[in-house]
Amino acid sequence: MLESRSLERRESRPGGLGLVKPHCSNPRDMRERRQREAKLERAEKQELRHVGLTEAQLQTAVIKLARDLGWGVTLSARKSMLEEAAGFGVAPPELDGLIFHPRYSLGSEPGWPDLTLVRRRDRRLLFAELKSERGALSQRQAEVLELLGTLMFEYPEIPDEFPEKFPMSSYLGGVLTGLDKAIRGAPRIEVHVWRPADLASGRITEVLR
Repeated sequence: MLESRSLERRESRPGGLGLVKPHCSNPRDMRERRQREAKLERAEKQELRHVGLTEAQLQTAVIKLARDLGWGVTLSARKSMLEEAAGFGVAPPELDGLIFHPRYSLGSEPGWPDLTLVRRRDRRLLFAELKSERGALSQRQAEVLELLGTLMFEYPEIPDEFPEKFPMSSYLGGVLTGLDKAIRGAPRIEVHVWRPADLASGRITEVLR
């Protein structure tokens, strides 16, 4: 401690050792650096909490996230909307989305994914099997997911313009543009297997947007 203090004194004197102590002379820069460090620390703690989730906890978190991103409201919220519309004498809003998960697996078809989500605005149907970080799919679950995966459609890349040297390029361009719009407007079916790490990384959020 005494050596450190004497070193600081020598540094402050003209002709000292010429050492530069690491410091931030701008208080604003110091404050921003602390804020960044605190943000990173919170993100790391949040990621650790997510990675340690059980399958049931992951399901609760995914359902909450899906509702926030427009995949349907709770049944009680829907009833309130219907009652409010009836009170004003107007037509009730259409059901914008739905999140289904079987409460009890007993008596249900084995292997069906944990969550089935439907959203009206972009015509998406999504199946999600949820697993803990080390949980493994059963053979039946893998078979059902593979079967559902056959319903997924790979959208072809259609060029925006066609070279004039091709015969009937304008006609074909119009046909393919119409086909492209029809394809883009078709329902999208997706199949996913999600783990707590996918929630922590933001992958589930990106999919549900």
